This record gives sequence, structure tokens and C-alpha cells, in this order.
Amino acid sequence: MQVAQVEHLRQRHSLLRTTILSHPQTHHRLHHPKQTLPTHYPTRNSLTRASTLLTSQTHINTTNTHRLCAGATLFTARDPDPHAVDAGRILGVRIDVLLGGRVSVPYTLLLHRPHPALTPALRVHKHTVPPAVGLDALLERWLPFPRVDVRAGTVKEGGRGQDLVGLVRALRRRIVGWRRRVEAVEGLRGELGLRGGEGVGEGKERREGEGEVEGIAAVDAEGREARVEWKGGLVALMKVGVDGVVEACTVRDADGVESKVGQRLLMAGQDCTVASLGERIRDLPRRLEET
Repeated sequence: MQVAQVEHLRQRHSLLRTTILSHPQTHHRLHHPKQTLPTHYPTRNSLTRASTLLTSQTHINTTNTHRLCAGATLFTARDPDPHAVDAGRILGVRIDVLLGGRVSVPYTLLLHRPHPALTPALRVHKHTVPPAVGLDALLERWLPFPRVDVRAGTVKEGGRGQDLVGLVRALRRRIVGWRRRVEAVEGLRGELGLRGGEGVGEGKERREGEGEVEGIAAVDAEGREARVEWKGGLVALMKVGVDGVVEACTVRDADGVESKVGQRLLMAGQDCTVASLGERIRDLPRRLEET
């Protein structure tokens, strides 16, 4: 209990500190201490420390605002390996994704120059991009590496040069789309009371009183297809677009016969995102029986 209380107090201290240091009135008072602070204010050292804290918090706020608005940040780093190429110089790209009012864990792409004496061309050093995003295909298109003959000291450029800006834009677009699709499916699972494993057929434990839905999950790692199973054998396969919009779907009964009526019922309405299908998915078996 004491550990929980200490952690709660730490979080509250952090929140209050950030709030006070970010308030415009705090900036005004510290920038004009003679006019705004009482005469018995502590020593100049205290004022200096407060100004230092204010400057640090302002930098943090600026950085956070940039990450939220820009979505991608360049930074430099150094590889501690004494034998690293290009004296260990690293160019990093940090990609932040804001979904549901929350910033996800950042995705990082680290680049270096394998042959700085011959070409400034960049190559991936390390990264934290999920395999489902398909980084290799993007690198082949936006960051093709030229053929380098170290012995001859020659470089043979391909037909297309490197475009780091294009790579970052395309990479962030794919990451955002992947996260939206995955979170949309997970949100739908939570709305319908599904819990358990990730795959269809593994998450069949339900809360008491829920409807006929037996399982919902992404079929592929990229989350471009989602499968819904109902009790009784009814199955729907949905093709999910970049923004979580259902582009197409197929509904089949227990005998594998395609149901055009079920497809129309599931895709009815102007809003056809995965997140909006909860009620339609829940009521589909009943509505099919009524038709």
C-alpha cells in the first residue's frame, strides 16, 4: 500500500510541476520578478533555479508539440562501437503516432553512411519498425543504395536517387494506417465483449449476456483483412483500408454459401469503418433470420 501511495504522490508531483511551469502566469512572474514577486522572495539562487526549471520545461513542451504536430523528428546520435563506420555517426528518425488521444511508443529508424569517402548514400543501421509495415519495400523504392566497389573506389548510381523525406512520409503513413487498423479491430473486440487470444477461435471467452459473436481478429499481420465468426457457423471476411474503412466484405453461412443480403446489412449506412460495425455485427444473425 505504501509503495502505491508513493507512486501516486510522484505522479501528482510530476503533474503539478508540469502544470505550474507551463502556466503563462509563471513565465510572467519569473521574467518580471521585481513587479510580480513579493519583497520577501528568497535569494537570487532560488530565482535562478526556478528560471532553469522553467527553461527546461519550455524545451520539453516545445519538443512534445513538435512531435504531436509533425509526427517525425530527425536527430543525430553516435554508435559507441569504436570500429563503427563513419566514426559512429548516426542519423535517426523518430516517428510518433497519435491515436485516441494517446501517443504510442515511438518508432525509430537509425541510418548511417557505410562508405562516407565514396558516397553520402544512407543505409539502415537499426530500426524498431514492425515487420507488418513492410519497411524493406519502402527502402527499395525511396532509399536505394548504389553499387559500391571499394577496391576500385567507384560508385554506380541507379536510376533513382535516395529520398529520405519521401521515405519518412511513406513510412509514417504506413505505420499510422497499420496502427489504426489493429486498434480498430481490438476496439471492436472490446465493444462486443470478446477477450482471450489474438486469433479468431482463440478469443471465444465471453462476458455473460453477450450476443452471438464468437470471434473477431485480423487475418494478416498488416491488419488489412479481418474475420468475424458467429455461433452457428456464419462468417464474414472484411477488407480494411488504410483509415480503418471497410472497403469490401463477404458473408458466408455455415454451408459456405455467400450471403448477398448479409453483405448489404453489414455494409449499410454512410459510416462503414471497423469501429462503427459493433451493432451491425451483433444484430446480423437476427436480421438475416427476419429477411
